[in-house]
Amino acid sequence: MKTGEVWSAPVGESFLVCPVPGCGHVGSIITKVHCRMHHNMEREEIEKKYGGPRIVKMNGGFTNVDH
Repeated sequence: MKTGEVWSAPVGESFLVCPVPGCGHVGSIITKVHCRMHHNMEREEIEKKYGGPRIVKMNGGFTNVDH
């Protein structure tokens, strides 16, 4: 799930939710740039403080996140 510059989810299977409370960023990748720009933290700092991103499985082409 973590490779080099990004946290990534298997394409077409799931999405990731940024672990920072209140962020709301959902995507197939979460980059180090996102962590720096939006949270002023390195990814390793975020992972230590909040853990890694949640994986949201897709269900018939839609996520199971309630919008």
